[in-house]
Amino acid sequence: MAEPRKLSPKEFRTMQLLELDMLEELDGYVNRLGKCQKK
Repeated sequence: MAEPRKLSPKEFRTMQLLELDMLEELDGYVNRLGKCQKK
């Protein structure tokens, strides 16, 4: 396996923000799905 690449602080922060954005999208989707099933 290849050695893991070291990320610069800016690259690491970008990864964190992308992860947060994806989690927020998923959370919204799950909430909408849950509301649809309760009706």
